[in-house]
Amino acid sequence: MSQVIDERGSLFGRYNLIDLAAVVMVVVLIPMAYVAYRVFRQPAPVITSITPSTMSVDSARRVRITGQHFRPFLSAFVAKTDDPYAIPGNFPETMRMQFMIETPTAVELVLPSVPPGTYDLYLYDEGRNVAHQASAFTLIPGARPKTPQPGDPVPDTATIDFTARFDVDNEITPLVKQDAVDLNKPDNDHPATTPAKLASVKKLSTGGSDVALRLGDGGRLAAVMSAPRTTIEAVIRLGVTQDHGVWVYAGQHIRPGEGFTFATADYLIRGLITRINAVNLKAPL
Repeated sequence: MSQVIDERGSLFGRYNLIDLAAVVMVVVLIPMAYVAYRVFRQPAPVITSITPSTMSVDSARRVRITGQHFRPFLSAFVAKTDDPYAIPGNFPETMRMQFMIETPTAVELVLPSVPPGTYDLYLYDEGRNVAHQASAFTLIPGARPKTPQPGDPVPDTATIDFTARFDVDNEITPLVKQDAVDLNKPDNDHPATTPAKLASVKKLSTGGSDVALRLGDGGRLAAVMSAPRTTIEAVIRLGVTQDHGVWVYAGQHIRPGEGFTFATADYLIRGLITRINAVNLKAPL
């Protein structure tokens, strides 16, 4: 019987054992690398809706984005639609949006001080463009603010129905019911400013617990589990006063894009006004 391995370390006189071991290692590492990539890669964010789509430049300039795979450390920028100098990846800090609320399925952003126009939205992750929404929203000119003068008449009053969306912990969700009344104190006890009431409540979606990586003390990444949350859409009815062209309730501006806080003895929730449904100028509630 001939030698399997000769004095030069070759197998059957043809293959060098070191070369053969290197080939076997490559064959084993390729599927391992593929499995590791599938396990640890992060999916790109997906934008499914942006509300409101139109807002005034003198509003709170807040927009709510819903979708999937939102995560910490994303950066958001705006650029005018079809603007020739808006080159992705070269946005100035003046075009950066501020994150207010963040979950894997919902993000609330504040627009920078940009002029009226239609804008695209870009999401970046460490300098890499991961999502783009063309013509995401439009800013329209706002009403010129009026300087209060002595002898100005008492602001008009109205009853308003508007729609707002809330992200609510699943433990609180069963408590948010139709006909609940807000505990916020009306402005200056004005008789026309009456407490807000939930005219209708609708559950839009329910999410489970999500795990996100956040930078902790010492620069170490730590896994943080968020509480399961439900998105609720509610129609709210309240009596307001009009202060120089802006509806006001308990210190809050009632117009699309503004935040809104609703509180009872059992819970407090914060959301975003998406649209005004009806305004009745005849009489308060």
